[in-house]
Amino acid sequence: YWYHEAIETGDPQEGELLKFTADYLHSLGYLFIWIPYYQSPGFRDWKSYGFDAACMQPNYMFHEDATANRVYDNATLSKQLGLGVEIEISGDAFDKGEYLERYRTYLRVGVETGYMNSIKMYYQDGGPGVYYSAYKSTDPVIHSIYDDTYLYAKGKLTLDAPKLKTDSFEGKAGETLTINLETESGMLSGCAINVAPKYGSVKEIENGVYEYYPIDGFVGEDSFTVIIGSSIRTGE
Repeated sequence: YWYHEAIETGDPQEGELLKFTADYLHSLGYLFIWIPYYQSPGFRDWKSYGFDAACMQPNYMFHEDATANRVYDNATLSKQLGLGVEIEISGDAFDKGEYLERYRTYLRVGVETGYMNSIKMYYQDGGPGVYYSAYKSTDPVIHSIYDDTYLYAKGKLTLDAPKLKTDSFEGKAGETLTINLETESGMLSGCAINVAPKYGSVKEIENGVYEYYPIDGFVGEDSFTVIIGSSIRTGE
């Protein structure tokens, strides 16, 4: 892994050093990889420096003035030049919604443009790392960072919401209604209530199982909305 994220194109010895390093590593049977930052000097010529693979960083996570267009531009350039895309996440995604949404953009664009199916590299803060912390979290939204990244790593992340066996439930007036959000593959997990019901309250008692409590005297139809894993896949 070449640590510097830009090539000092004005320094003739940099090119010589890279060639020497590439030749030496290849003689040992190793691969030489690189992660240039967004449009850094030398990124277009990454192959000529002897790298076997390179992934360009969008740097969208860390620049508040950057829009999602940067992730799309990065994807287009990377595809044209044979690069992969490094996805990036900050620990701020745990408690700042805008950072979590930025990370979801990396994943969503990866599915849309296809870099999910290319070589993958990741930035996830210092140890133990965001992904491990997300895996250990009992908060379903935070844990979904791990779940969605796992699917992305396997090339199986989808933009479609899982289909429920049924999304309509009926109960008796004044009684608690148990609601099972079940798909063909089992109970829905990693959900968070997004829009609460209007005529009662609802809480999750275990994965995919909810209890709805109507207000006194209510008879009629009510609904609530859940986020499934993350906003990448949503359903009601």
